[in-house]
Amino acid sequence: MSALELSFTRRFSMGHRLIAGSSERCAVPHGHNEFVTVTLQACTPARLDGKCNMVVPFAEAKTRWHDFIDTRLDHAFQISSSDPLLAWFIENERPGLTDLS
Repeated sequence: MSALELSFTRRFSMGHRLIAGSSERCAVPHGHNEFVTVTLQACTPARLDGKCNMVVPFAEAKTRWHDFIDTRLDHAFQISSSDPLLAWFIENERPGLTDLS
């Protein structure tokens, strides 16, 4: 990691079901605990001037990354767009679920 990079690791839990091209065990909905790491790097690194030594403040970058994991991935259930259960989830789950159609 260079001096112009920030890395964050976040743990999350998720469930999924794989119905094509997997073992039979994966066809049954089940869950995993995962770790994901992101490394942020400035697109156009500039020389540090002693006044502003980061592209965005550390706390802001960390909060945005953790919020993404917490609202999009943690405790999510992932299924294929070809899974027959998808229609049931679209019809029966609460309105406003993301990325169901």
